[in-house]
Amino acid sequence: MIGISQSPIARKYAQAYLHVFGQQHTFQDFCSLWRASQFLSEHHSLLFYLSLPMIKDEDKKRFIDLFFEKFHLFDSLKQLFYLLLKNKHIFLTIDVLQDIYSLYKMDHKISELKIMSSSDLSEEKIREIKDFFMQKTGLEHIVIRYSVNPALIAGLRLQSETYLWEYSIAKQLQKLKQDLIAR
Repeated sequence: MIGISQSPIARKYAQAYLHVFGQQHTFQDFCSLWRASQFLSEHHSLLFYLSLPMIKDEDKKRFIDLFFEKFHLFDSLKQLFYLLLKNKHIFLTIDVLQDIYSLYKMDHKISELKIMSSSDLSEEKIREIKDFFMQKTGLEHIVIRYSVNPALIAGLRLQSETYLWEYSIAKQLQKLKQDLIAR
């Protein structure tokens, strides 16, 4: 789950961006932004290379252009990248993107629900779980992030920014182990 970063500078960039451009984009646009931030998190050395002074600015901008094309990002955000590059804050890019996404979700009362199951679930079952979660929490807008995790052995885990619920064999075994150690 993505939360607000610890960097006040990144948060300021994110707030300024949303203040000026936040209403111009759909939630799907912000989902593209999230995917781009995940990619950069997994390949953070790219930002290091963008910060090197021996690489020409036009090469850096060419990379940014290709990156934006690959992730279908919007031009207003590209201007923010160029600003981060110019101000030597390109290393904050991941935090800025994640803060933009998190602040947008908070402003629009959108919650993420990560569903993990030990085996594949049908679309109907995922929808039932989403409906159950919406009913229990009173939330209206939920984004589902679904994955299969065989380590659960058998069972289900639901996790949002504020809720965690798990019923699995793995959890039962862990509880049993803790009980045995405590004796």
